Formats: sequence, C-alpha cells, structure tokens
Amino acid sequence: MSRSVFVGFKGDGFWAYDVVSSTYLGFLTSAANVLATDKQQYWLEEAVRAWHINMEISDYGLHLDEDWSESQLETVRELCRFAIKKIRGADTILWSDIEMWPILPVRRGHDSIPSEPVAGFGEAIIALLEGKLAQPPTGHWWFYTLDDKVDLIERATL
Repeated sequence: MSRSVFVGFKGDGFWAYDVVSSTYLGFLTSAANVLATDKQQYWLEEAVRAWHINMEISDYGLHLDEDWSESQLETVRELCRFAIKKIRGADTILWSDIEMWPILPVRRGHDSIPSEPVAGFGEAIIALLEGKLAQPPTGHWWFYTLDDKVDLIERATL
C-alpha cells in the first residue's frame, strides 16, 4: 500500500500523504452524511461511498467527479469548508477522537496529527474544484504532508 494519494480533477491535481487525505475525508464524509440523508441527495451518497473507500485504500487515488453540476460542486465546496472549520476547532486531531468513526482513516502509527496540514489539504481541494490551485514549478507536483509547509515532488517522466 502506497503512503501517498493523488487527488485529481479535470486534468489537474496534487499528491498527499495518505494519513492527511484519509483523515480529511473522515471529516468530509461526516458532514456529507448529514446533508445526504436530510435532503436525499443520491449523488452525494455515491460520493460518500467513494470517499469511504479512499479513506481505507489510498492506492486508488481521490478522483473528484468531473460530471458534478455547478450546484453539486458548490455543495461539495461548502462541505469542505464545514469540514475545515471542524478540523481547525483544535490544534491536534487525536486518534482517540476519531476511532469511533464507522470507517477509520489510515493511521500509520500516528496517535495524533496536527490539524493545520489536514485543513490545508481541504483548502487545496476547494482550490482544485474552483480551478484556482496554484501551479507548482515546472516538472513538479504539490505534496501535502503533516508538515506546516507544502512540499514538492518531481513528476515522473515516461
């Protein structure tokens, strides 16, 4: 199992440490489950199922649905903002606080993770969905880790 996951949307994307991605998706799916059930938004239920798979198996990558309508994209962006706000409610995300989730994120031995890199990952998803993700230097991808800064990794050449 890889320790990194590619997040892609409409030909653009970035990479992330799978712990960051799967933890964020846990917060995102918690927010989405409420909305999907309350408003019977079946497209969102389908997205949540895919996000649950990505929480457990990062090797698939996180590919955001390119067929979402503008209103669906806005819903996802709002859910992302809600998740970010929840994440930033504490400086650290403790495993003991999330081990009750129905689907557990990738842990890799971490008992806690800093909140800010996870929230920054969520902001990158919003930027990606809006077509506003800053372009990395030529020949590189952004890479979101548990550090306070976003790293760069080289793009593989075939």
